Amino acid sequence: MLFQLGSFLTLQVKEYAAHTATVNDISFDSDGEYVGSCSDDGSVVINGLFTDERLKFKYHHTMRTIALDPDFTRKTSRRFVAGGLAGQLILNMKNWLGYGKQVLHDGESPVHAVKWRTSLIAWANDAGVKIYDMANNQCITFIERP
Repeated sequence: MLFQLGSFLTLQVKEYAAHTATVNDISFDSDGEYVGSCSDDGSVVINGLFTDERLKFKYHHTMRTIALDPDFTRKTSRRFVAGGLAGQLILNMKNWLGYGKQVLHDGESPVHAVKWRTSLIAWANDAGVKIYDMANNQCITFIERP
């Protein structure tokens, strides 16, 4: 299938039917080999762009934001964080039993946005912005909402 984007013709190579409701956020790893998405249907889906690898996670509430570990391609832990209307920021990582979850934050308000750069994860909710350091496994700062 060909698409016209301005004066450029593009070829659609892959298509993903991953969600049954509105997609709220997408995230790429730093190598551009994986894309993750989250949706109002409570699901998080991660697809390999150059492989057939596909991971799907179901939550019981709307997921608003996702961030893949920048080293998602290079690490076997396949870590990502996701948050939503339940007010939790959840770290997901692969272990020898499958995928495990760790709640990094809970109990204030919905998580609206998250970004992951190097070992730092920053997320925003109604209270403000928090930054978590994965290298030291601790929250390092809070920027209160004005």
